[in-house]
Amino acid sequence: MKDLCIVQDSDPTILIEVGEALGNSGVNIEGLSLSTLGNKSVVHFLVNDEQAAIKALEPTALDIESVSDVSFCSKTKSK
Repeated sequence: MKDLCIVQDSDPTILIEVGEALGNSGVNIEGLSLSTLGNKSVVHFLVNDEQAAIKALEPTALDIESVSDVSFCSKTKSK
């Protein structure tokens, strides 16, 4: 799984653009976060198929800032 990050000027439609581009290409979003930093929107989304996600976003005006590996930790509850 990979984390793809997009940073661009704040725009409330960025999640719509990401969702439509990936959804129309059959790429599942496994996780998503959106935050703001000054006048910028920072979107992180987790995908299993990094290359398909990158290809799906090519026709948009969205630039992928970074691609990172994802690590998971699980904590089980003690009884």
